[in-house]
Amino acid sequence: MQEGNQSPIIRPSEFDFRRFARAINARQFYEAHEIMEEVWVAMGRPRPSFAQGLVQLAAGLEQLKRSHRQGAKKLMERGLQNCRLDPGHYPFAQSFIHDMQDYSDMAFRGPYPQISEAFGDQ
Repeated sequence: MQEGNQSPIIRPSEFDFRRFARAINARQFYEAHEIMEEVWVAMGRPRPSFAQGLVQLAAGLEQLKRSHRQGAKKLMERGLQNCRLDPGHYPFAQSFIHDMQDYSDMAFRGPYPQISEAFGDQ
């Protein structure tokens, strides 16, 4: 539990994060969004939260895949902000979030970011 009157940080399970990672790495962004949204809803939809940020990042990638750049940009900005709340729990989350920030900063040029295979594909 955090200090003061704050609630404990609620996180997706490692199993769910691995499922999310596999979908992201397979460019199945809609599926990744659905996986993490289901988890986020089961957690009680905490706002803002790391899980909510992952939902937003996956949705942003799906929007980009569909050539909806403006919607993608907004979703990714919110997703990155929410993911920064608690990225340290997952070994490779910080790297993915950093890569997503770089991808956004480069106007979505280059390959889609992936979650390290050392974590996501185990």
